[in-house]
Amino acid sequence: MRSPDVVQQLGMFSYASVDQRVPPDHPFRKLRIVVDAILGELDGVLAERDVQGGRASGC
Repeated sequence: MRSPDVVQQLGMFSYASVDQRVPPDHPFRKLRIVVDAILGELDGVLAERDVQGGRASGC
């Protein structure tokens, strides 16, 4: 089950955000863009499979 980024609980375990901890030029930032794009393309497929698994996702 996937949820939108707005649901992330960034402050749950730390007082510093990810943006404060990861340097602007770190490769993870580029990787995040690529992964988000891929998951965005798969949203329809993943949502369809979630429904086929029994119940609609609440996200």
